[in-house]
Amino acid sequence: MREVRQTDFDLALVSAGIAAVILCTRIAGELGKAVLDFGHMADGIVKGQYPI
Repeated sequence: MREVRQTDFDLALVSAGIAAVILCTRIAGELGKAVLDFGHMADGIVKGQYPI
């Protein structure tokens, strides 16, 4: 959260396993930002399974 607070953003894409639930809740609640638990989608994009 210390790093998140120092960053200017409108939407957070969080891919952090089980911790993502906690991080998403805190980012939305404390900072009032839009947050999406990106899950394993990030791995799929890197591996080419989900082209963007």
